[in-house]
Amino acid sequence: MPDIGRAHRAGRLLLVLGALLAVGVTLRYGVNGDIRYELGSQWTSMRSPADTFTHRPLMYRLLMSVIALPAEALRRGITSYEMVLRVESIMIVTAASALLWAGVRRRWPDWALPVAVVVAAATLLLSPGITFEPDWLAVPVTVAGVGVALLGRPGGRIGPVVGGVLFAVAAVIKVITLPTAMIGLLVLWRLDRRRCWWSTGAAVVAGIAWIVALATVWPHEIGWFFDSSTIQPDRPPLDRVALTGELIGNAAWLWPVLILFPAAAIRLGRRDGVLALLIMVLAWVPAPVQNQFYIYHVPAVPVVAALALLPILRSRGWQASVAVLTVIGAVLLNTPATWRVDNKVALFVVALLIAGVAAVVQARSIRAVGDRSRRGAAQPVIAASLVVLAALPPNLPGSAWTISMRQTSNTTNVSHARRTADYVEQAEAVRKRIGPTATVTYLTFGDRNYTLRNPTTCRFPTNVFLQRSRTTKKQEGTLAWRENLTCLTEADTDWLVWDKSWFALKGQPPVVLKAIKEKFDCDAGFVQGDLTVCPRRR
Repeated sequence: MPDIGRAHRAGRLLLVLGALLAVGVTLRYGVNGDIRYELGSQWTSMRSPADTFTHRPLMYRLLMSVIALPAEALRRGITSYEMVLRVESIMIVTAASALLWAGVRRRWPDWALPVAVVVAAATLLLSPGITFEPDWLAVPVTVAGVGVALLGRPGGRIGPVVGGVLFAVAAVIKVITLPTAMIGLLVLWRLDRRRCWWSTGAAVVAGIAWIVALATVWPHEIGWFFDSSTIQPDRPPLDRVALTGELIGNAAWLWPVLILFPAAAIRLGRRDGVLALLIMVLAWVPAPVQNQFYIYHVPAVPVVAALALLPILRSRGWQASVAVLTVIGAVLLNTPATWRVDNKVALFVVALLIAGVAAVVQARSIRAVGDRSRRGAAQPVIAASLVVLAALPPNLPGSAWTISMRQTSNTTNVSHARRTADYVEQAEAVRKRIGPTATVTYLTFGDRNYTLRNPTTCRFPTNVFLQRSRTTKKQEGTLAWRENLTCLTEADTDWLVWDKSWFALKGQPPVVLKAIKEKFDCDAGFVQGDLTVCPRRR
């Protein structure tokens, strides 16, 4: 008779090794422009992260400044720097998932490791362009909060209180990440209500303490928060609906597990199915609330869908469905961008139809034979392995970052690396001409600060409030806008580095045009690639 225990252990080991191999594919992929924006702004600012505006809340700036330290110490160029960041992301997610495993294993020992591996893989394999976004960072912090809250002896309070503090951290990483923290509390509510109450209380106290600290120690942070809301785009309700639909359609083929989520929710039964739907709604909330519809705003969606899918994989039919959808998703992400964009409506309708058919099949199956998910579920290791496989499509070298979304449908993992090489080449040429220590006023997106690295005296290294005048006027006159303007009108830097495709003069008020002309002599400057470099008038 075969040794079942040994087979189970071997299966778990293969699951972990397979997940690590899948994640290892991403190690050489560069981080996206937003992360470079954050780190480039911090690098080039002469001020502390707490006193440097990067369009992200203070908690995120502080966490990223710490995360960047090992990468900076080991830096031998951008490729090595970002590889260290990738390794750090694996370590962060692995630690969070290990805490989840430790917290869950006392209750469901057979599922603890598969659940932890699925959470880790789904978080790390979302897309190379999402890692270390503030929305993404809130996910492993929340996962760690759930795991810690479940640790300790029965009746213990230390674990739930520490978990509550982690939920508070997740919530204030970007403020709009509050729904992600709430997902953690709902999961905890389902697993252990007493611990959930303690964690909720600790989260509320920690959150209030953070707000008090901002008001007393960093009062400018609150002003920046409210001023930042003025540079968000205005969109009519119908546009929001259309963009939400496009986001869901893109997410469905980027993360095929999402297509089967309705069927999985039905399989979970009335109570857990309703809870899963509520959690999925919370995972979607950040996009429409902040009126931004990029794929990185919903990183919790594939994690929730992956976990909900595990119990459904009890038959070969559902297992084959996951495999087929994974192959289709991988093929679609590697088709020409023009074809995908031209046919996006059809692709999204197909995903919707598949989701509807799967849900109907699941409902009819339950009515015909009853809910046998408890007794008929697939081996946890098999189910988890299939879900890890389903996370691979966005991580193939030629895969696009989205099916059809603006600015990312034509970006692949390979093309992103090529563009990075172009930016580095331009930066090296500029630095050779102006010197590595020359001070610069940047009218660029922060990823150009990231590659150039010359210091700036302005605590708004990217002048984003001025830049947005090309699309909106709401921010003009705010304190942050006036500070941005002061950085230009009173510039004492040696050079202006200007990306005219990003900082267009169209729509700018006369005072901005006058400041550029009076402070810098672009006729005496030079052009390097996309950058116009102008010396200061003497």
